Amino acid sequence: MATFEGTIQEFTRYIGPYTRIKVSHIASKHKKQIGQCEECGNTELLDAAHISGKERPFLIANILAEFMEDDIIKVDINEFVPRFIEAHMPIESCIRILCKKCHRHYDGGVKKGTVKKIKEVDESELIEKIVSTQMNKSKALDLARQHNLTTLTNTNTIFSNLIYSLGKWWLQPSNIKF
Repeated sequence: MATFEGTIQEFTRYIGPYTRIKVSHIASKHKKQIGQCEECGNTELLDAAHISGKERPFLIANILAEFMEDDIIKVDINEFVPRFIEAHMPIESCIRILCKKCHRHYDGGVKKGTVKKIKEVDESELIEKIVSTQMNKSKALDLARQHNLTTLTNTNTIFSNLIYSLGKWWLQPSNIKF
């Protein structure tokens, strides 16, 4: 069992490169099926481009939000990887096949012929910002305490984000293993 324990910056430094390679593997079959740039039809030097709003750092942050306690991530890599792959499915909803030129334009924010400047942001900063806005066990317990549910503690409670798109989460007061 491979476990990562550390900060978001450390996760990005050590696991981030692996996620880039994993996206390449996830998208390789789809790239072969499409066989050309979905924008201009070029068949050379094709890339797998994340669709706007489903970028790799956003997908990573949504997963890590469940494993963050007191600014430290504790995650089993064997649990993270399948969730990361699942977050890319169906592949068509997450990845576009683009040639290098179209990929640069797409990532650069070209819209209706005008280039939209995008501020350079460190990937770990972006993931940290997303995770900090996500509900996690510590935040859920704090919220429960604010509503006088003082019997809930870190050791007697299970937390889970169920549906990211709806922002739903739940606390299970009894820490019984299923």
